[in-house]
Amino acid sequence: MNKIFLSFIFFLILGNILYSREYVLVRNGKPNCKIVISSKPKKAVQFSAYELQYHIKLITGVEIPIVKDDEEIIGLKILLGDNKYTEKLKIGKDLKEQEYIIKFLSDAIILYGKDKEDFGEVKYGEEIPNAYTSWPNFYDQQATLYATYEFLEKFCGVRWFNPNDWGTIYPKKKTLIIEGENIKKQPYFLYREIYPGMYVFDHYDWSVSGLWKVSLNPKDSDYIEWENIAYKKLKEKFKGNEYIESKRGRIKLFLLRMRVGGEKRVANHSLYHYYQQYPVEKYPKIWAKGYEGKPNQLCYTSEKLIELVSKEAEEYFKLPEEKRRWGPNVFAVEPMDNSAFCKCEKCQELIKKGKSYSFYSSGEHSEYHFWFVNEIAKRLKETNPDKMIITLAYASHAKYPETIKLEPNIEVMFCFAANRSPFSKGYKHELELLKEWALNCKKENRPLSLWLYYTFPKEFADNGNYYCFPGFFAHSIDEQFKLFKKYNIRGVFHCGYGQEVEGYVTYKFMLNPDENIEKLLDEYFSGLYGNAKQEMKDIYLLIERTYLDEKNHPEGVSYAEISWKYLGTKEVMGKIKQLLEKAKTKAKNEREISNIKLFEYGIFKYMEKGYNKYQEVISFPFLEIKVPKVEEIKDLRNIDWSKANKIGPWYTRGSKEPIDRKIEGEIIYDKTNIYLKLIDHCDTDKLEASSQVFPCDDWEIFVAKSRGMPYRQIAFNHKGLIVLLSHGEINFRKNVEIHQHNIEVLPIIEKDKWISIVKIPLKDISIDGLKPQEKLYMNIVRVSSGKINKTGKIGIETLVPYSSVHQLERLAEIKFD
Repeated sequence: MNKIFLSFIFFLILGNILYSREYVLVRNGKPNCKIVISSKPKKAVQFSAYELQYHIKLITGVEIPIVKDDEEIIGLKILLGDNKYTEKLKIGKDLKEQEYIIKFLSDAIILYGKDKEDFGEVKYGEEIPNAYTSWPNFYDQQATLYATYEFLEKFCGVRWFNPNDWGTIYPKKKTLIIEGENIKKQPYFLYREIYPGMYVFDHYDWSVSGLWKVSLNPKDSDYIEWENIAYKKLKEKFKGNEYIESKRGRIKLFLLRMRVGGEKRVANHSLYHYYQQYPVEKYPKIWAKGYEGKPNQLCYTSEKLIELVSKEAEEYFKLPEEKRRWGPNVFAVEPMDNSAFCKCEKCQELIKKGKSYSFYSSGEHSEYHFWFVNEIAKRLKETNPDKMIITLAYASHAKYPETIKLEPNIEVMFCFAANRSPFSKGYKHELELLKEWALNCKKENRPLSLWLYYTFPKEFADNGNYYCFPGFFAHSIDEQFKLFKKYNIRGVFHCGYGQEVEGYVTYKFMLNPDENIEKLLDEYFSGLYGNAKQEMKDIYLLIERTYLDEKNHPEGVSYAEISWKYLGTKEVMGKIKQLLEKAKTKAKNEREISNIKLFEYGIFKYMEKGYNKYQEVISFPFLEIKVPKVEEIKDLRNIDWSKANKIGPWYTRGSKEPIDRKIEGEIIYDKTNIYLKLIDHCDTDKLEASSQVFPCDDWEIFVAKSRGMPYRQIAFNHKGLIVLLSHGEINFRKNVEIHQHNIEVLPIIEKDKWISIVKIPLKDISIDGLKPQEKLYMNIVRVSSGKINKTGKIGIETLVPYSSVHQLERLAEIKFD
């Protein structure tokens, strides 16, 4: 060992006791330090070195050299990860997973954490469009990279607000002096996932940065302008596929800087592959009983099913860790995403023990679900005692079970479905369910994590083909994450993400839920908008305050109407526009001007389209349907339709555009019943049926006594299966199935026609029937499979223009003769 190296180690050890608090990395435009990595560096260390070098150059214009530890090094050193210096000092031997240190010694700064044993070559630089394929993956150990990002933020003043050309903020100086104290830290949330942004980089911008649904509006001029501004520099460098690849790299880079990933531990609906692996025809015993056609669920008390799932769990843990899709230490067990559960005696016995509520999240199937999960956990304990079963507390099994004692090797993800609706009764209800889980998991020393639904309300709008008022809720996020810490929740899966402010503060809270929300908002608006920070922050706060106001969300009104009747009113839109114009006058440089334009084209132009479309909708006349009266009808097969009123055309969901295929309808009544003849001209061989009607090919008829709640939903398929659901009639509960009714459907299937003859008794229109003086409102919706509408996706075709399923404000008025 040479004398220089020994001297260096001596001063490092001495500096561990007495170190200077001031380090000059760059002095008067010249490098004053070196970045030191191992002669055989891990991938995370290579990437850390490039990132550190890149950002110091942004700040100072100076490129700090990266050197290997087998070279002679004199002067200030920034030691990254494992190398001979940190090894000699025994740095980081006691670190936990994802934990990292920043250590200041007399002649060195150490950035260190545990990293994956991957020594592949890292390619770096925007001139290599697909370089991102060589970078660390989100779930690789990369704590040295976490230390590097902490160092850049805390000591160098760097901030990353988004992946575009204008989202990285840093000071400009010729001399870079670092002052600080040692840090030892670990991200608070050990599992941090955003979906789908971490997997489909092309989705990130329209799901996080703005509101546009690109697949819905691929040529929208405002979205195109947004992208032209956001990636102006990138578009100048690259064209075509190279531009797409370089943009994907930008987004992966941003997500790495936000430190998403950690230790993967996720559950999702895990048994859909059983349809192919164990088809109903060969394995009837494992599938739900009591339904016609293809069952939508399995029989979760079936011994054969328990045997198959247990064997799958055992085999799963024989796979290499990187191939375990749910995480290296967990196996997911979660049923299909519906409530058409088995009607066999054994299953029903467990289901009857459940506790129902008038909310989406309930305990109706909790005892049943967790009984099954328990059975799998017991068997896993025998084969893999150090591994866990992970499952969801979701929808009808969201409540903690009262009669089942959970096995200790079960981990639970609570699905906080209403987390973006703090104004709702459902939110308060789910907080109580979460509290019950948290208290019990604390007693049982059981890991508890979360599903959060940032996807709403944008997903409602995307699916409903309308523009929504944005659901800004940063201050609620602050309250929630501090509660999550109180409950010792250490993992979070985001179903959907955004928008940008929500995304930024959530990235920060996942690392440290004790962050101050006002500080985070100030640095966001100051960093991006500079001189116009106050106006842009005022816009955000106005939208957030409006969205979170409980009085702006009346019961029984669709979000399509709430968006522009109660939230984005003329007054609110006017204030936003006024503030935006004022902000434009204050912007002084290209960054500020560009970021204001990005808000304008990513958010405000979208809102303007929504507001203007709503004005168009409400100015469109309501549909009235005249219903001729005929003599009493006794046989569905022998109806004289000559006096019937023809109804149609059908429209594309949420628009006044007629569909491009043929649907016909006729309507009459005989004093006690309404009769419909519905004809869909289609290839009937391609019709898809479900054992619970939804969500395959069906007709859905919505009836109500007003254009609001309560209402009923009559659904049926081409097999003649009927479901009658009540919404809001019984304790405001939705999706309550009504079994006692006299609705009839006669399906007639021809090669190119699906004909449905429907009888709807007036006494089944509502809980107390339809009285002579009462009005009736209706919409008739054809939900079509992708094979029928030729789009590959579920389609919704409506008799009422500008409407969709469960959209009550546009219901047609029925006029009886």
